[in-house]
Amino acid sequence: MNIRNNYLIKSNHALPEIKKRLKQNTLEKNKLTREKTDKAFIGQITQTGFVIIASTTLGVVCAVTGRFNPNPGNTKAKGTEIAIETRTQSVFFIMIAVWFALMMIMAVIVPLVKDAERQFSAIPLLVIISGVVVLRILLHYLYIKARNNAVKKLETLFTAN
Repeated sequence: MNIRNNYLIKSNHALPEIKKRLKQNTLEKNKLTREKTDKAFIGQITQTGFVIIASTTLGVVCAVTGRFNPNPGNTKAKGTEIAIETRTQSVFFIMIAVWFALMMIMAVIVPLVKDAERQFSAIPLLVIISGVVVLRILLHYLYIKARNNAVKKLETLFTAN
């Protein structure tokens, strides 16, 4: 159910330089939660890759996982490829599902309890389903904005001289 996209960034820098740049621009934390910082990213950096979010307000919507591939195809070259996968954080889909379930319960049970004699109407259900669709579209839009911002920042970080 998560939205996912894959990217490949090619850098002329050696792997130690890539890691150094990423560490200088990342507030290292175990959990991908937003925190006020002057760093560009928040997350974890390991020997083989990283899992981060952008430190912007929308950054929490898009988690970025990266894997380092030093010297791709040529052992004499000093360049590094960084394979990146972006995805929405599962918590947003869980929140939408819980909200949808609660609204469905309210739309079905409340009218039945309130007035047992009244005939059932599907209009409240259609309104709730429409609301869920709008929330899902909004989440996708926010993900795209956060993803584009994070990938652009990473490309600049990894390819700048």
